[in-house]
Amino acid sequence: MGREVLWKELAAASAAVHAAVNDWTREQTPHARATVDAATRAYVNQLPRIIDPAVAQRYGQRLREYHEAADRFDALRATLNAAPSVDTADAELLLHVAEEESASGRAYEAAAAAVMAALDSARAHDHGPDENGGA
Repeated sequence: MGREVLWKELAAASAAVHAAVNDWTREQTPHARATVDAATRAYVNQLPRIIDPAVAQRYGQRLREYHEAADRFDALRATLNAAPSVDTADAELLLHVAEEESASGRAYEAAAAAVMAALDSARAHDHGPDENGGA
């Protein structure tokens, strides 16, 4: 299988993620979230076919950690919003969970940047100048 096929499969997986996220943004249902998760897993599974598997694995791990942190924050916020009152301990817990989500988000962004750099490098390698020096 040529690498051009791998690039096309990665592009299709990326398009599926974007479509799933757009659908989830319009209608935040469990089914839509499951579709996003499945599309994202398919994309992450395509990455090691093009880039360093360690970079791809780190990206997948950081993405999962970020989703888990965001889910914890959303659940706690919903719980506290439904509570008749919020005390200092609740507010401190919410702040702590928000900080964890923020840190996870930064780690994910760094991993995503590493993936983009690896993809740019792989693209340059696979689609480098032709024999005449052209692009």
